[in-house]
Amino acid sequence: MRSTWLRFFVCFLLIAGVGVQRVPSVHAATVTDVSVGTYFGCAVTAGSVYCWGRHDKGQLGSNQAPGVSAGAVRVVLSDDTPLTGVSQLASNGDKTCALKSGQVWCWGGSYAFDVAQRNGSLSGGQYISDAVSLAVGGSSNGGPHVCVIRSSQSRSIWCWGNNNSGQLGLNHTRQPADSLARQVLTSSGTPLSFVPLTNAQGLSAGGYHTCATVAMANPKLGNYVYCWGNNGYGQIGNGRSGVTEKALTATQLKTAAGVAIGAISSVSAGFIHTCALMKNTEVMCWGYGLDYQLGQGAQTSSSRALSVKTDASTKLTGVTAVDAGEKFTCAIKNTDIWCWGTNTYGQFGDSLYIPAQYAVRTVTTILDVVDIDTTKYNVCAVNGTIAASRKVYCVGDNDYGQLGDRSLIDSTVHVSVRFVGNGATFP
Repeated sequence: MRSTWLRFFVCFLLIAGVGVQRVPSVHAATVTDVSVGTYFGCAVTAGSVYCWGRHDKGQLGSNQAPGVSAGAVRVVLSDDTPLTGVSQLASNGDKTCALKSGQVWCWGGSYAFDVAQRNGSLSGGQYISDAVSLAVGGSSNGGPHVCVIRSSQSRSIWCWGNNNSGQLGLNHTRQPADSLARQVLTSSGTPLSFVPLTNAQGLSAGGYHTCATVAMANPKLGNYVYCWGNNGYGQIGNGRSGVTEKALTATQLKTAAGVAIGAISSVSAGFIHTCALMKNTEVMCWGYGLDYQLGQGAQTSSSRALSVKTDASTKLTGVTAVDAGEKFTCAIKNTDIWCWGTNTYGQFGDSLYIPAQYAVRTVTTILDVVDIDTTKYNVCAVNGTIAASRKVYCVGDNDYGQLGDRSLIDSTVHVSVRFVGNGATFP
């Protein structure tokens, strides 16, 4: 990945003008979401989407030739007009999807000239038009899957795409990938039956598993967590793990005593581990932990949820957001970034490459962080107490321009994402 020939090739593409796209004049507009995949990132400002980084499978949604773009370029539609009105993004592997007035628009994961296209097909030639939350799972080596929450269907979850590990929650793993959106099921009653999972509040998708928060009987108390798909390392959180383990329908997160874990604010599915933010501002993680991504101070995996710690006896508290990456996890605590797990690519932003066995405050170069998103090689963050002047910063590996700073130089401190054409700071 860091070989001389690769850097030479990428630099040649940049010099040749591959990935160059003119951008409109810079205007003050808040960044409302940031999302990163493998070797690329995207963000929303003023309802438009801009992406940067690798572009060999349409990751930038810009109808450009294969190559890289070390600065932000605008995502467009098939007629070359910008994709606008976007409220949320989700990326994973090589694919990104966006929510636009209840519709799902996706790009990437197919071919280099890909642009934003309507997704979420239903039977009868209809499309989903009532989506309120979105998640994209998969990896650069495996096909993606997409899930949404539909407001008009009792907030049930509908998924489509790759299903080799049951990540669509349809109670089977039949292939090929399902191109129609179908409802996620969960088990209920005695004798056992399968019914749609409803009252979902949030979604997150990992490599080959998906998780959702589902409202408790009293929504003010928080949510439960349900997960489905691959469970090889206990990432479903049901006390089971193993090479052939899968949860083909939505399975509730419980303690070893069989008690449902409630009072949860949000859930984040990493590649093969999962974390949840609790209403009391603590964080719990489960799944693969041999790279310290469970925050236990040891190389420990667990098929049950464990509280993340800052040392051997102190739980991490005061957290307002958590995001699970591939071999590490990061959270926002008091508008600072805290991380635990591997730091192989300097993605913690602390000028080091040292792993963290417990949760540690990692970033001092940017303040007032309001949003983060992680992938194997990078962390991107949005900061700013004033909404109209928020900027996007990224850190870590930069072989494909995924830091968006108009260079191919790795960085162990956060650098500003910039437009490709004029170099102005994004947005």
